[in-house]
Amino acid sequence: MDRPALDAFARRHRLTPPAIDAALALTGARPQPTAWRAFAASLLHAAGLGALGAGALFFVAANWQDYGVFGRFALLQVALLGCVGVALWRAPPARAGQAALILATLLTGGLLALFGQSYQTGADLHELFFAWALLSLPFALAGWSGALWAVWWTVLNIALALLCGWLGPDHFFWRFLDGRHLDRAVLLMLPCVVNLLGAAAFLGLRGTGGSSAAPPWLLRGLASAGFAYGSAAVIA
Repeated sequence: MDRPALDAFARRHRLTPPAIDAALALTGARPQPTAWRAFAASLLHAAGLGALGAGALFFVAANWQDYGVFGRFALLQVALLGCVGVALWRAPPARAGQAALILATLLTGGLLALFGQSYQTGADLHELFFAWALLSLPFALAGWSGALWAVWWTVLNIALALLCGWLGPDHFFWRFLDGRHLDRAVLLMLPCVVNLLGAAAFLGLRGTGGSSAAPPWLLRGLASAGFAYGSAAVIA
């Protein structure tokens, strides 16, 4: 019996605190020192991946004057191809493959930022994040990891937040909406619906072969983000 089922059982039968302690002890649902150590190791692994991704970007930025445009792109592209190679060598659900795809997702954003900085395309920031989410979607699908999906949804939510909340009134997007009598409050329902649909999709994976990509904390995070956007829309 897992912890959510045990919590539901305790509520349904109104177990007393001593009975709950006994149930936790019998089922092994109370975290042991080994479980805490495993949790700490997972956090350190995640921090290491973030540091590797940031380190690659900072290396390019710190040596900006020493490399030409070709050299800057080559550095990040070699790192990205290396991550893809590791993911093919140790294909998910292997931990190494999933970690490589998370790092590849971060490097994809770095390449897009480098492209925008080098060629001054005039693209808005939300367009960069939407392109980042689109290009890294194959990594999320291939990785089949809750952590990887969390990174992808973070990128998508930043794109939605920039689109719906931070564009100035002079932007073409808002002039386009004004002609259709849509205001910012209505537009805030877009990320609300997107996040709730994402939560519903992952909920549908629970109890199937894809349950590893839909951990409960990811469902709760998406639902919370959706309700937060919905609350902001109602308040506005």
